[in-house]
Amino acid sequence: MTYFNTPLNIDEVEKLIDQHKKTISKMENSRGWIICSIILLLLITYLISFLGNLLLTIFALFICVIFIFCLINLYPPQTNTDQLENEIKQLTDYLNKLLEEQVRLEEIASRTLYDVTLMIKGLRYNKDSFDKLCQELIKEYDDLPYLGYSTKELTEELIFGGRFYKYPTFDIREVEFIPEVDNEYDPNALKIVVRGYHLGYVAKSKNKKVLRLTTDPNNEVIKIAEIYGGEYKEFAPDENRLRRVSDSFKIRIKLKVLKK
Repeated sequence: MTYFNTPLNIDEVEKLIDQHKKTISKMENSRGWIICSIILLLLITYLISFLGNLLLTIFALFICVIFIFCLINLYPPQTNTDQLENEIKQLTDYLNKLLEEQVRLEEIASRTLYDVTLMIKGLRYNKDSFDKLCQELIKEYDDLPYLGYSTKELTEELIFGGRFYKYPTFDIREVEFIPEVDNEYDPNALKIVVRGYHLGYVAKSKNKKVLRLTTDPNNEVIKIAEIYGGEYKEFAPDENRLRRVSDSFKIRIKLKVLKK
């Protein structure tokens, strides 16, 4: 369905369903009005055939046929109603999913103790590890770079601005927070390890809280490393063509702690 090319919110879906139902109601009313009009025309013509002369009867029949032909052309096809009813069904299914997701998010929000995006301190000292991790993810990437879009398709997409990245955001759940008690600078240091690669540390202002919340057995911990950025293409208006820009990957650690 074309509606789902762009995500709709609950209010938008409900509005579309209501519009479709009103359109179906209008078509059903039109059908009833047209059928009644045809019956009335036939009845009038029948009465004229008894009360009028032959010429008047022929004229009445001629007018009746013309009106009936026009009314038949105005008659809404049943296929239009069937199509709208099918779209209502799809929209209703989509609405139910949105409502279920809303309930799920509300339930998660009620249990959320801590929700933060962590900056990785010391990442510049572990750049080699981060680069190796990025190369590993690129090798595992199944789809074609730039989603397989042609230069023409990318140009049409970017001609009004924006960037199109070579790779999508990589979401990795193999994230660990490991205490480094022998750290000479901070005995509360908390290493961030992603897929076995030590990338850096949790900021000193947050390491105690992160360790306490993530090690509490009464909590449910969601840890996701998002690796994004890298090479992208953009439209260069001064050159009237696509331009490829080499950029570095970046990383953010999403941490959410829920009460079980």
